[in-house]
Amino acid sequence: MSFLLSEQRHNDFQSMNCERVMGDWLHDEFCHSVRGHFLHEIEWAKEGRWLIVADDIEFSWQPLEAEPA
Repeated sequence: MSFLLSEQRHNDFQSMNCERVMGDWLHDEFCHSVRGHFLHEIEWAKEGRWLIVADDIEFSWQPLEAEPA
C-alpha cells in the first residue's frame, strides 16, 4: 500500500524517547477534520506520535508477486 498526502498543512512528530527505534507500530488512523482536512495519525509503542494534516490523500495498492513454486 502507498499513501500520498498532498498539500500538507501541518506535520508534527513528538517523542519522549531519544532512542533510534520507536518500537512497535500500535495505531494508524485516517480521519476527516471539521475544517475539511485529512488527518493521518501514527502512534508507536515507545511514546512516539506523528500527526500529518493534508488537503487530500491518494491511495494505491500493488499486490505482492507470488514466489515460484
